[in-house]
Amino acid sequence: MATLKTLLFVGYHVTLFISQAHAFSRRSSGNDANCPLPPPCECDRDDPIVYCRDKNLTSIPTVTRAEGLWAFYLGANKIRQIPSKSFVGVKLQMLILDSNEIDSIADDAFTGSEDSLIVLHLHYNRLEELPSAVGKLSKIMGVKLQGNPMPDFRKDVLQNISSSLQFISMGSAAMPEWPSNLKYLPNLISIDLYDVIFPNIPPDAFEMYKKNFSFLNIQNTSLNTLPNLDGFDSLGDILFQGNKNLSANAITNACRNGLPGLMHATFQNNNLETIPNIFQNSSKLGALSVYSEPLEDIRDDVFPPGLFKHFMYLFINDTRLTRIPRGLSSLESVVRLQLTNNKIMEIGGEDFSGMTSLTSLYLSGNPISEVSDDAFLSINQLGDVRLDKTNLTTIPKAFRNIKALQDVDLSGSPIQCSCKNLGWIKGWKTMPENLQIYGSCANIHMDIASYVHLEVPKCTDSFGVV
Repeated sequence: MATLKTLLFVGYHVTLFISQAHAFSRRSSGNDANCPLPPPCECDRDDPIVYCRDKNLTSIPTVTRAEGLWAFYLGANKIRQIPSKSFVGVKLQMLILDSNEIDSIADDAFTGSEDSLIVLHLHYNRLEELPSAVGKLSKIMGVKLQGNPMPDFRKDVLQNISSSLQFISMGSAAMPEWPSNLKYLPNLISIDLYDVIFPNIPPDAFEMYKKNFSFLNIQNTSLNTLPNLDGFDSLGDILFQGNKNLSANAITNACRNGLPGLMHATFQNNNLETIPNIFQNSSKLGALSVYSEPLEDIRDDVFPPGLFKHFMYLFINDTRLTRIPRGLSSLESVVRLQLTNNKIMEIGGEDFSGMTSLTSLYLSGNPISEVSDDAFLSINQLGDVRLDKTNLTTIPKAFRNIKALQDVDLSGSPIQCSCKNLGWIKGWKTMPENLQIYGSCANIHMDIASYVHLEVPKCTDSFGVV
């Protein structure tokens, strides 16, 4: 049985294999005796994968018999029909047909692969109903259907695959409401919902999946509420993107008791003014990403002190934050913090005081003009600091507080290279021997590292040497 992670990203892995094959000349021509599809398709030399994406195909190529379990990558073509017995001669495990013009699939299109096909991608085609052929796939575990004008899914087809289907991606503007026939899929553990224009999902829509539900992805919808998620202790991954009507309160209200199984959460471009308060029981949280949200602050109680032991990655980029939120100081397990392209103007002495495990700090693209000399005092493992594209005119003296510092990026920041500005470095007795400084002086034609190594030693005490 494939793992959750494998199935969720199986399409990605196929793409990765193919791109690697291309990069290292691992493809063999379609006229190779072992390749089941002819040119312009290409077979991977080592793995049973056929790459035939974006080849202007108007029909399924003729299949030549081949042993093994195969993955066919036939997306981004101009295929309109999948005829009867299109793949006889091979056993398919994965079939990628996204982004074509498919409007019909014969009832016996997948003959020969009914007991082997586990992943089927049909998203962004022209199907108005779920084809009967899908209902004959006895081992199907994951299907992508979003971007097809399907208002609902055929009951008989869903009933036929109800015992095996665990992953479904669905949705389009043609779906007027939550598909009622989804109730015939009791074993779903992952739902991806895209592009729907209805505002609500029934409060109990996910109730039948409570025990094993693991992944929820909602993108570019008009939803303003979510169904109840309380008690969904297995929900490990959530992703909300482009849902302009979905507020932080709506997300919080859906899981008032928290999500104890949550490991990864992503919020992007949802018009959130604050981070939803859903982490009070999320002791397994490992990563949180917030991108392009109009956040102006983060409440102190969003991250309960002492709860997180596995929380290692926090990314908050492209927001309206003007300062480092105080609540971040309680996150002692975080090793990588990104706060890029925000509105932060200064770094205070207490801003990262409790983040004792921090090894990488990215503050790129903020209008930072001042860093307190007392910043970074307790962050002994910090090795990588990015302050590129800021308003800093000098190298912060606070770097003296960092024992493990290895890389400092000041590229694109208007650093004034002079003894008055940088002369203090001459007295930095504990400066790491292999410290790398990136960036150029704004006032002279020299990179900062060269100035530090060649010119700073010439500075006199009257220019700030300490």
